[in-house]
Amino acid sequence: LDLIWEGIDCGIGVLHQALARLVPLRSRPPRPEITWDAIGVVTTLALAWWIGDWLDQGVERLALLPGLASWTARVEAWPAGVVWAAYFVATDFLVYWAHRLLHRRGWWHTHAWHHSPRTLYWASGLRGSPVHVLLLLAPAAAAAIALPVPGIEWVLVGAALFDIANQHYLHSNIWWPGARHIERVLVTPRYHFVHHSTRPELANTNYGFVFTWWD
Repeated sequence: LDLIWEGIDCGIGVLHQALARLVPLRSRPPRPEITWDAIGVVTTLALAWWIGDWLDQGVERLALLPGLASWTARVEAWPAGVVWAAYFVATDFLVYWAHRLLHRRGWWHTHAWHHSPRTLYWASGLRGSPVHVLLLLAPAAAAAIALPVPGIEWVLVGAALFDIANQHYLHSNIWWPGARHIERVLVTPRYHFVHHSTRPELANTNYGFVFTWWD
């Protein structure tokens, strides 16, 4: 099953690469570092699914605690759409702050490899250390505990697919018309490419993954 997910992940990445060739944001990006990118893809995908499974097991165990069980009963009385929206926004908010933490002194060394590629595309965007992967996956698990959405298994699958697509989208050399207007609410590749600048004053901005308003 993990191999299937890894194949889906790479397939979505290849689709983003094809789109980047059709509508490139930068006309002549530097040549990618294929060897390092391949290492990043293999190691990070393996880490992601191993850590993801561990977090899922933790969510299932914590959901059985008496205090959380009573809270879950309350949340189940809310409209499903409200719970789903709250889960989505809460996850993005927590990921944003986890990302900011990775840029703090004492944590940066666990995130620096992610910022090391000379050119950004779907594969280079997968570079990540174990701490990097854990901190960026944990918010979804925390949100699932606090906001147990109806049909949680399907929601987690949908969230995983969205996260894969968004991860590749943000790191792909894709141009969008009207990006400045879109960026009033949503993160675009152009917006995230600023975050990957080699200039510290730019790299320490634009931490968002989905919504720009956290910045």
